[in-house]
Amino acid sequence: PACGPCGFLIHALLHVRDTYFRVEFPRNWDIQSQNYGKVHLYAVDFDPRVERVARFMMWVAGDGSANVFRMNSLDEREWKRDPRFLQEVAAGGFDVIMTNPPFAGTIRQPQILTKYDLAYKERLVRRRTQETVKVHRDRKRQNTMTRDVLFLERCLKWLKPGGRMAIVLPQGNFNNVGAEYIRREIMRRARILAVVGLHVNSFKPHTGTKTSVLFLQKWREDEAPAWEDWYQATYDHEAKAEAYRLRVAMRDKLAAKKKPISTELSDLRPPGAPPAPPWDYPIFFPTSKRSGRDNSGKYAHLKGENGQVVMERKTVLVHDEEGDWVEVERERKKLDCDLDEIAEAFIAWGREQGLGFLN
Repeated sequence: PACGPCGFLIHALLHVRDTYFRVEFPRNWDIQSQNYGKVHLYAVDFDPRVERVARFMMWVAGDGSANVFRMNSLDEREWKRDPRFLQEVAAGGFDVIMTNPPFAGTIRQPQILTKYDLAYKERLVRRRTQETVKVHRDRKRQNTMTRDVLFLERCLKWLKPGGRMAIVLPQGNFNNVGAEYIRREIMRRARILAVVGLHVNSFKPHTGTKTSVLFLQKWREDEAPAWEDWYQATYDHEAKAEAYRLRVAMRDKLAAKKKPISTELSDLRPPGAPPAPPWDYPIFFPTSKRSGRDNSGKYAHLKGENGQVVMERKTVLVHDEEGDWVEVERERKKLDCDLDEIAEAFIAWGREQGLGFLN
């Protein structure tokens, strides 16, 4: 979803092409790569101009007629106008989802918001009687929601159990007190693999918003029930803790006024510690210090001890005069960016943790 010019898919296609098809199918790797794109890669964007650009970029990358759909990923009402989208995309079951959704703007339409769990916030309803205080859970739908939060849930729904996701989100979703319910919802649905803090210059000059990349893996069907029970028990405990706090205050107030105290108030027991998650697991938490861009958004290149820009050589595939693929080495300026180093560190860490998809 929110595919833009298909940067994620293009790099995914080129990675599979160079690491698998060119090794296993040296005679017809280009046909194999094209067929892979037609069958396994999908992109969605609601902007018709972006959709055309995305389709063209995938064609240039060697995908042919890619599965690029012009559709609003957040509005389920629109999906019915394209039966193929309903069958191949909306049904979900994706192994990997990557997206950098838009942050700006809010969604206000109730018809859209009612389809999302994250549009509803848990709240505690308090009811006071002469003898005690009752507290129960309730869910209230918000009048507005930011797009990035809805995209997060949409991607989680489209993932198959055990599927993996990478999504760029505003930093506030990870540390703001008011976003705790978002973090709980993520833990409810998936294992958090990594949160990579991006440099503030990463997306300049377009935006200076501080962002992070969230990597997660959706719980398998045998894992999900335990985390659902923990999620519900956490909110139940908060309701019990609030009821206990209010009842203690009510009891003390009645005692100070020497008024009769009900049996329920006189025999109060604290709710105990909050429920622990089903199991603990480590999370990879790096922070990028070098984004490859300066404060104005221009490319920042790595410089050597002599102050000269460092050059690097890269092998690329191009067509020769006869239209055949040939490898050519090209020299280019090396960006002053540490994301490749972070990726290598994550792979090493993930293998130590036994993450099977990194083997």
